[in-house]
Amino acid sequence: MIYFLDPLEGYLKEIFRIMKPGSQVVFGVKAVAKNFDPSVYVNTNWGACMDGMESIGFVNGGEERLDGP
Repeated sequence: MIYFLDPLEGYLKEIFRIMKPGSQVVFGVKAVAKNFDPSVYVNTNWGACMDGMESIGFVNGGEERLDGP
């Protein structure tokens, strides 16, 4: 769903605000989204999404890649 959050920063701030201390948020993304309509899939630069999360206060717990359907 991160693809559709516009403006991303506003949504991330609200998610961060309502999270309980010590909780986690997980975003699953598919690389194929980069091929879709960029006016709809507005957040497909994963590095920029991670930078935005970290600037708000999320801690990068790492990246895990899952393959398959």
